[in-house]
Amino acid sequence: MADALAERCTMLGGPVIGLMQAVMGSQVNAIRFVEVIERAREIQRIVARGAEGIDDPAYTRWVATAPVVLDEIIDGAEHRDRERVWAAFSDPERGMNALAAACTGQPGW
Repeated sequence: MADALAERCTMLGGPVIGLMQAVMGSQVNAIRFVEVIERAREIQRIVARGAEGIDDPAYTRWVATAPVVLDEIIDGAEHRDRERVWAAFSDPERGMNALAAACTGQPGW
């Protein structure tokens, strides 16, 4: 089970870092919204795999809400709404911080 979590966290590491950079960049440069959308969609494809084989409650809680959060990030970016993108990304319960908490201790996290 821990191996499945490690594998999933490894898969998500690069895309999440890319999303973080794009979200931060979009706060000062609207051109970065395109990249926000691309990175969020990349994460959506990984999230679509679900949490099979992963029994970590923090991860399963995050993966259950991630589709809604990622949709909010994408919709906010499509509408060039910096505040909405940031609010969804940084939400302490559902955003990328919750994923980081689930992946704490995994390589690259």
